[in-house]
Amino acid sequence: MKYPKRIISLTEEPTELIYLLGEEERLVGVSTYTVRPPVAKKEKTTVSSFISGNINKIKEL
Repeated sequence: MKYPKRIISLTEEPTELIYLLGEEERLVGVSTYTVRPPVAKKEKTTVSSFISGNINKIKEL
């Protein structure tokens, strides 16, 4: 089975789950509203603000 190499999370809840599953290494982008876990917003690139995403930034990742 193939799994994604890179993950972009556009809402906070999946970001939390990705960290809980120990897959944060594959997470490359998060929402501006991400506050949990706090480390996600510090470590990851911000690519969206709930209703609008930066498509060019997402493509780069």
